[in-house]
Amino acid sequence: WARRDTFSPWGDVSTLAGWWTLVSGRLYHGYLFGLPLAAWPGRVWAWMGLLARQFTPLGALVAGWGALKMGCDKTGAGYLLATGLAFGAFNLYAIGYNTADSLVYLAPALPIAALWLGRGLAEIVDWLGRRRDGLRGMFLLLPLLQALLSWGRMDVHRDDTALAWAERTLREVPPRSVVFTDQDRYTFALWYARDVLGRRPDVVLVTSGFWPQAVYREELLRVMGGATGFPADDLHDLSPEEAAQRAGRPIIRLDDDGIWNVEARQSR
Repeated sequence: WARRDTFSPWGDVSTLAGWWTLVSGRLYHGYLFGLPLAAWPGRVWAWMGLLARQFTPLGALVAGWGALKMGCDKTGAGYLLATGLAFGAFNLYAIGYNTADSLVYLAPALPIAALWLGRGLAEIVDWLGRRRDGLRGMFLLLPLLQALLSWGRMDVHRDDTALAWAERTLREVPPRSVVFTDQDRYTFALWYARDVLGRRPDVVLVTSGFWPQAVYREELLRVMGGATGFPADDLHDLSPEEAAQRAGRPIIRLDDDGIWNVEARQSR
């Protein structure tokens, strides 16, 4: 971490090795192209659905046509090759990344497809203009129409579902609980409620995937152990469950639906 009072579970960036661990994403290398082969058809289908929702099915066809027309031009073939390689690389990364939310990595690819969409629309406008000039103006209404149809689904500034869940969960768990969560949607919501809003500072949040990180493990052991702490020779061998039990803290596990239950409690 850059400041001693600012804890980061991803690594200790005050050292060169810790900084490299963070910026290289070493903790996540195992997800890269880790999607099982049997899951690829479903992921590709979800990818196609996302593109259709982003551009509408007609817009996706127009973008494809625009890419085709671009490739037919002598001056545009190289441009299509460059954008096509970038688009394909982003898509392969997102599809093969073995997490449930991997399609968010398509975000850099969508503006590339928008360039092809623009070329396709330009071709349509030119075609219409050769028949009747007034028809060109119709395309000025497309962005407005899309905004009117999609604004309600895209505007999430009043959606406090995640925060309400996190505050309710932290309010209901027993004092000094150790809460285990391995899903990002729950982990980040709880981190925000506890660390930013200051809710339930007595609760310890544990993400098992971070536990092998020395800086993460040692910080949580320090917090769980309190004033008495743990013997130094235990620091590398203790699992988070063992540490919670020896500290006399309730162990809370969240299921896939974000519902918690008390797993065990053992007095030190």
